[in-house]
Amino acid sequence: MMAKKDVTDSEIAVLMRPVHASLKKYLVRRQPTQEDEPEQAKNKPHKKSGRQGGSKSANQGDSVSGRRGGSVSSERGGSSQQSIISDEEHEYLESVYEYPNLSLTARGEKLALSADKRTRMKNSLIQRKMLVEFSVDLGSDYGGRVKMLRLTDEGCKAIGRKAPGSVSPRQGSFEHLWWQVFIANDYAARGYKVNIEKLLNGKSADIGVRKGSEIVAVEVELTPKNSLYNFKADIDAGFARVILACKNQNVKTQVEKKINAFIEDNPRYEGKARIMLLNEFPFVKSLKKEIRGC
Repeated sequence: MMAKKDVTDSEIAVLMRPVHASLKKYLVRRQPTQEDEPEQAKNKPHKKSGRQGGSKSANQGDSVSGRRGGSVSSERGGSSQQSIISDEEHEYLESVYEYPNLSLTARGEKLALSADKRTRMKNSLIQRKMLVEFSVDLGSDYGGRVKMLRLTDEGCKAIGRKAPGSVSPRQGSFEHLWWQVFIANDYAARGYKVNIEKLLNGKSADIGVRKGSEIVAVEVELTPKNSLYNFKADIDAGFARVILACKNQNVKTQVEKKINAFIEDNPRYEGKARIMLLNEFPFVKSLKKEIRGC
């Protein structure tokens, strides 16, 4: 008979390794029970029989349904980050969808939210990538600079709405895009054929307006920086004329100086530029009530 301690525990462990390996395939992980701590049961991974790799845990699902039927799932750095919207957040996002031109103040009043609450809700939705905040300068006669909101694709998904077709602003400005869309709609309503980001012989204009055989370029000039380039390049590309629509009087004055000095040295461009203020378009006056929620 072998004396006690003739074989050490470590030697037994080495001898049993092949046996342990053969038994692993029969190992079944225990499902969480009510006796587990709540957080432990919530976070423990488990396998379902018949599926390789197991199922996703509660923290790894593709989407989480919101209280009003919406779902949000955003991927960042390979991990899934989910958001659930409340009834009030759902109503706020619906308001942006239905009334995109309401100012922040008018929207809060329409939804009967206190200033503090609407600010916290707006900031939370922006942080969760459901809204984008931007401002539009309508000029002092029409309320000055107005802050507005735009739904993102994630915001549309959260309320079960289809994201509207959009054109990415060339310079990354939502204010620029806002003017492009409204100017295009204004011309279209008056019977013109209109294209946003109209490309002609290699040059893209903010809006191309066609009636008959002529195509006129409209350039939204929020700063005077690119106004001369836009004017010259548009005419050289074949646009009949160029309307340079300026953000405010200061921008307009600087654009006029640049264009007039250029035309003085290049008379063949004479008569092909019209310089105006953005708020001179007819739709701005009618939008004033909509923005204020009147």
